[in-house]
Amino acid sequence: LLGHGGLDMDFRLASRLQGLINAVIGGHSHVVYFEEQYQLQGPVVIHSGHSGTHVGVLRLSFNGLRLAAAYGAVDDVSSYRPDERVQSYLKGKLAKLSQGAELAQFSVVGSGPSGMACTNDSIADGTPLMDSRTCRTGPCALGNLVAQAMR
Repeated sequence: LLGHGGLDMDFRLASRLQGLINAVIGGHSHVVYFEEQYQLQGPVVIHSGHSGTHVGVLRLSFNGLRLAAAYGAVDDVSSYRPDERVQSYLKGKLAKLSQGAELAQFSVVGSGPSGMACTNDSIADGTPLMDSRTCRTGPCALGNLVAQAMR
């Protein structure tokens, strides 16, 4: 299972999904967590830090359909020199994404209950469409827009 709910959530998922999944590869907590050799008392959990500073490796061995062994490792790659070809490729892709974001900056993506136009960054009355402080913990304009679209 690939998730982004945080380490605590990943352990809860592993506990609740025992017998249904073998591993949870998670994120969000910005921590490095792995076991060199897992004890196999349920699905294994691994996190490899944040911002591309680490690379996680999870090796799973099976006996038929049964997980027989699991080994984890996380390598710190923050001191590695970037590959110039990869950097050039990513720079081009990011430039295209940025250009697309600029073009879409003021496009109407929906309307609120009272018919107010919503752009990708705010509702016509200035209410932020997505404010991370509120969208993570309660209702927000973007969530309401998505819910309305699903109805």
